Amino acid sequence: MNSAETAYCFRWSSRRSRPGSPITEEEARERGESGEEFTAVAVRPGQPTPALVTVVWKNAYAATRFLDEHGRESVKYVFERVDEERLFLHRVFIRTYPDERPGLMLGDAVRVEEMRIGLDGCVSARKEQAHPRGKRHQEGKRRTRLASS
Repeated sequence: MNSAETAYCFRWSSRRSRPGSPITEEEARERGESGEEFTAVAVRPGQPTPALVTVVWKNAYAATRFLDEHGRESVKYVFERVDEERLFLHRVFIRTYPDERPGLMLGDAVRVEEMRIGLDGCVSARKEQAHPRGKRHQEGKRRTRLASS
């Protein structure tokens, strides 16, 4: 099994679909220890685009983003740092774009699905559909409490 090759940067450039400001592994480690933002760019064998992991520990934040074959963010998992050893999956975003043009930004998505998960077990979900002239319409919103274990 081949493992991913990892590079590091300060911010990912969505418009260019590449690292914004490359940094070394040591700089990423230092940024992580001090709570500052950095992104790990994991190039996975056989995949056309990398997986992105952005961490900002001073804000108790971590996110994993997956890009589609055109380099646009299609799925994002947002985690909240609960303590030194645990992360909690707090939000999930799934985006659909109007066509295959590379370089489309998040706001160009024609459909956005979002799921929010609360520490109390409540889950809410919403879907937005884009309409002509850039207006968005919220299709639906649900709130459910997960069964306790």
